[in-house]
Amino acid sequence: MLYKDVIAVDAEIDGLLQAAFGHDHVVEGMALPVLFAQHPHIEQHPAVQQIFAPHQRRKLFLHFIHLAGGEEAAASDVNAKNGFLILQRKICLMQDGTVAADGQNDVGARKAFFQRKVLHTFHVAGLSQVIPHQDDSFLHQEYPAAQQKAFADYLMEVMELDRGHCTIGETEHPFTLEFNNKDVRITTNYKEDNVVDSMYSVIHEGGHAKYELGIRDDLQYTCLTGGGSMGVHESQSRFYENIIGRSLPFVKAIFPKMQEFFPEQLKHVTAEQMYRAVNKVQPSLIRTEADELTYSLHVMVRYEIEKQLIDGSLEVKDIPEVWNRLYKEYLGVDVPDDRRGCLQDSHWSGGSFGYFPSYALGSAYGAQMLCNMEKDFPVWDEVRAGKLTGVSAWLKEKVHQYGSLLTPGEIVKNACGDFDPTVYTDYLTEKYNKLYDL
Repeated sequence: MLYKDVIAVDAEIDGLLQAAFGHDHVVEGMALPVLFAQHPHIEQHPAVQQIFAPHQRRKLFLHFIHLAGGEEAAASDVNAKNGFLILQRKICLMQDGTVAADGQNDVGARKAFFQRKVLHTFHVAGLSQVIPHQDDSFLHQEYPAAQQKAFADYLMEVMELDRGHCTIGETEHPFTLEFNNKDVRITTNYKEDNVVDSMYSVIHEGGHAKYELGIRDDLQYTCLTGGGSMGVHESQSRFYENIIGRSLPFVKAIFPKMQEFFPEQLKHVTAEQMYRAVNKVQPSLIRTEADELTYSLHVMVRYEIEKQLIDGSLEVKDIPEVWNRLYKEYLGVDVPDDRRGCLQDSHWSGGSFGYFPSYALGSAYGAQMLCNMEKDFPVWDEVRAGKLTGVSAWLKEKVHQYGSLLTPGEIVKNACGDFDPTVYTDYLTEKYNKLYDL
């Protein structure tokens, strides 16, 4: 862990910060170099010295939460290349494993939240740390759509999707359409300046397709066909997309073939560089392009707005304003227009309110499925060889075959055991600690 001694010293840090700023309700948008320059006694304090190595002080940007009520202070400009830390104010995982909620009016609880959380590392719906700049410029060269289409066919082959029963088309917003387990159709969108956008949408939608294709024949044309819930369905798509698709063994397995499809663009790129690029952590505008760490913050924005729409406290005409404010608050980004803001998804226009949390639930389910899968067979040996036969067979046995015959809870129990969201936060912490050498 980056801040392994935080519990022992965070009260001292809290006191220093309060003394430095002369109040106890907001310290927001203060970059560490600025903080240390303005208040050198803080930098020299033993507690700070113990937590921050000299090279770390210049790489982190702290975006503090409220300690009590009051107006928000304007955040300083964020230098994304140097990385920054964002604290989400709703739910957080404490370093001792307990969960706490922020947002109540209890000042003591909010102070405790601050003291225990401000220097912790990762949480799916609470905290994301963006660390030193990762070069992904080679992903944004010109990648002709024709080559991307051929690459998409290859990815479907790797996923062992039966092309006799699963087709692929193009659309603005990727989705999967199923009629039965013999006719499933996925879509993608080819952006010629972003090769991984289509790559991971094909793998994501392919995960949905694997689910539908794997449902038992005797359930077809009944009310028991189709996925058990959207949370369970998204567990399959995000399992293939992220847990498998963004793993080092998978990237290494497919990268030589990827270089064949894009020889000029990737001739000076290694599999390790590709792995780091597709896992780059950086707050973004577009949910479908978000990394695993910041993804659930996109979900939180939508969930907050949905709750307000349903309880009548927000009118539709005010959605853009609230959306833009929450993106600045949660992700530190400015929304330039509604196309890249509140109109980017197709869910609300199609009436799918309440859908977005299923992505976060699915991610958490998937991490726990992986843990159980690893107990049954050597998952990564197979993936390293470019084969997903065992992965697909395990998921079909535990999840796919049942369709809606079992309740969502029963399906999760069957594949995950007793649901434990800390498995997902442990997965993220382990992955990104290794990835960024923390």
